[in-house]
Amino acid sequence: MEYTSNGIMYLDDIVSSTGAVFTLFPEEPHTKEDILMAVNEIQNNRDMVSWRVATENDRDQLYITMIFRSPLIRTFRWYEISVPLELIRSERFKGTTAEQYIQKCVLDFRQRTKDENVAKYGEKIFEI
Repeated sequence: MEYTSNGIMYLDDIVSSTGAVFTLFPEEPHTKEDILMAVNEIQNNRDMVSWRVATENDRDQLYITMIFRSPLIRTFRWYEISVPLELIRSERFKGTTAEQYIQKCVLDFRQRTKDENVAKYGEKIFEI
């Protein structure tokens, strides 16, 4: 994650040899003018193919990424971490940090989540 000089977070995704798609994550105080200033700054400093403002789904995926990258659960396997999208969005809207989510919804439920995923996907999850 990087930030423009006016504080708008953005992510890039290289799409070709000509550049990247940039996803901007403006927050409540940012205006349309702030977003355009951020786009101009990125265009002047990076190879931009296109840009877009993050959707709620993008924000959910970023939140999930932050959860999975946390050192609190680094040793966990994917099937031991509960990330149902309804819960993710609900907790994100409440302002729950990734670390708080892990404390509240992952650590004490590791075995139950694993058992539920084994029941859902079978023993093949251990081969992935």
